[in-house]
Amino acid sequence: MPTHIEELVAIDPLALFFRGRVLQILLEMKHPHVPSVGDIGKALEKATAEERTAALNRARTLAAYAKNVEEAAQKYATGEKAVA
Repeated sequence: MPTHIEELVAIDPLALFFRGRVLQILLEMKHPHVPSVGDIGKALEKATAEERTAALNRARTLAAYAKNVEEAAQKYATGEKAVA
């Protein structure tokens, strides 16, 4: 039995039959990337105060990373060089 998550591999059965854009559309329908606010709220209702704080901190960190990626991509899209 694997003891680390990186040892596990899963194949979505749809990937056995479809490829490319069709597969992406089907996967998005089956597993949307954006959870609804209601779904998140339901999960947070069951969480402890510590878990809620941790989730908020992770969300803020992810938002900061996303902002940096967006700024760098925008600079490259407009022909500017991204600088650290």
